Amino acid sequence: MSLKSCQNCAFNPLQYGRLGIAVGDSVEHQRLLQDAEHTTCGRLLRKDLQLASAEAEAAHHSARFPLDEVVRLRRSGGHEPAGAHAATAVPEPPARPRKGAAVPDPVLSTVTEYGELGSKIESLAALRRVPGPRAALARYALGRAYVRRCRLNRGAWTAGLHQLWWALEELDAHPEVQLTDLRSAEPAVALTRQVELAAWSLVMLRLTFVADVATNAAGADPEVAPLAGLPEQAAAAAGTDLSKLLRWTAREGRRLADAALPRARYQQLARRLHVEAETGAA
Repeated sequence: MSLKSCQNCAFNPLQYGRLGIAVGDSVEHQRLLQDAEHTTCGRLLRKDLQLASAEAEAAHHSARFPLDEVVRLRRSGGHEPAGAHAATAVPEPPARPRKGAAVPDPVLSTVTEYGELGSKIESLAALRRVPGPRAALARYALGRAYVRRCRLNRGAWTAGLHQLWWALEELDAHPEVQLTDLRSAEPAVALTRQVELAAWSLVMLRLTFVADVATNAAGADPEVAPLAGLPEQAAAAAGTDLSKLLRWTAREGRRLADAALPRARYQQLARRLHVEAETGAA
């Protein structure tokens, strides 16, 4: 899998590493992705990178691939312009489920309606009501895309306030990944290790989303801004050991979160947002 593929893009919230289902989905292009490990576009926002690195990679990538088309990556790595040797257009994929259609998978159903429930935040709230690690994956990935767009549109960091609070509430929660949550398996790696790595990557994605919101708060909210360092601190303390990571988030991560955004302050900010929304000042 190429780290520059649709599979590793935040705009595809159905897959991350081995976690997810066989088909991906691009909320930017409103289309299903049959072979997301080998496709890309100029809008790539890598899931595995923190905000500054993801933005730098996005700028580099957008200069080499089209913004309005999903294309196939070539084995060469695709460093040439898309129209030349880097990629070829992908054949038209199967249609997405129609809005309101009965879809057996609740995560896929909610993702394909992202932004159509009145606002994108309502879609993210709907995902929060869906249990399981795949719904959490979709929420953290789309959450990164959501707060990034708010920042690019010069919105306040508090546009991601509720999502931040949800992530902090579950900061040290075990993702409870099951074998059935894996879209594929690696024959050379023990299944227990693959499940553990999928859970570890989900916890790190949660921390990365928190860091994105905190980075947006830099300069505007000195209390929340320190949370931008959570992923690096967690990685330094735990490496890729899931048990160590969860112990760190339960102890040090929780301490930092409680200092940055205690419940009383969250409620105060939430009330202010509500008033602004009611008066049209948001």
